[in-house]
Amino acid sequence: MHLKIIFLTVFLLAIGCDPCPPDPHCPPPYDELPFALLSADGKDLLKGTAQKYAPADIKVFTLNAQQQRREATIRVENPDAANTVLYAYLFEGMERVFVEVQQQVTDTLDLTFQTTEHNCCQNLRTLDQIFLNGRLLAPGAIPVPIRERQ
Repeated sequence: MHLKIIFLTVFLLAIGCDPCPPDPHCPPPYDELPFALLSADGKDLLKGTAQKYAPADIKVFTLNAQQQRREATIRVENPDAANTVLYAYLFEGMERVFVEVQQQVTDTLDLTFQTTEHNCCQNLRTLDQIFLNGRLLAPGAIPVPIRERQ
C-alpha cells in the first residue's frame, strides 16, 4: 500500500512539475524569408507605375537530393507599404532556394540558420546569413532585395 502511495505521489509531482503549458504557442516549423521584387533602380515590380508582375508570378523553391522540386508557400504582407513585401515560408532543409519569376529562375539564395534550444518547443531556427547569387548580404538586409537584371 505504501509503495502505491509513493508511486502515485511521484507520478503526480512529475506531471505537476512540467514547465511547459499544455499549449506553449510554439512557432510553426518553418522560417520566413521576406523579400521584395524590385527593378534595377529600386521600384516595386508588383504594383505602381513599374508593375510588371503579380505575386502569383513569383515562386520560391528548393530541390531535394532526387532533384524534385519543393515550393515554399508565399504570401503578400502589407500591400499598402511603399514596396510590396513577399514572405516565403521555408521548410526545414531549404538552405538553397531559387527564385522564379514567370517560370524563369532569376536568383539563388543560400541561407544559414542559427538554432536555439527551447524547453517546450522543438529547437527554434532563425535566419542567420543570406547569400544572394553568391554574395553575402549585409545583416539586416530585410526584405531581401531581388533586383531585376537588364
